[in-house]
Amino acid sequence: MNKDFPNISGKSILIVDDEEMIREFIAYELTEAGAQCLHADNGVAAFEIVNKDLVDFVISDVRMEGGSGLDLIKDLKNSKFADLPIVLISGHLDIDLKEAQQIGAVTFVAKPFAAKDLLPIISKHLKL
Repeated sequence: MNKDFPNISGKSILIVDDEEMIREFIAYELTEAGAQCLHADNGVAAFEIVNKDLVDFVISDVRMEGGSGLDLIKDLKNSKFADLPIVLISGHLDIDLKEAQQIGAVTFVAKPFAAKDLLPIISKHLKL
């Protein structure tokens, strides 16, 4: 574990993106900070994972075939997982921070970004 990163040891982070390389890129940094990373390639698969595994935090792309990040937020907010913090990420300008927060995301991060920049956001919303 890298001592320069916030410690998120023992936390389970679900990374949802239809691009495997992006999931792996984010997971690498989060794993370095001690997190356990789960992966899904769309919102429907992500919701299934949340229903069967303990998940502390979600990072989700907005646009994905088979269930968008927006659909995932709606599903989470209408379930027993309504308080699960979620960060939306996107390389498109079809959503902004205000819109993301209005639908229930804790924040929005535009691609490209440094995965390590997600660590303070995760730490803040998990109250670490």
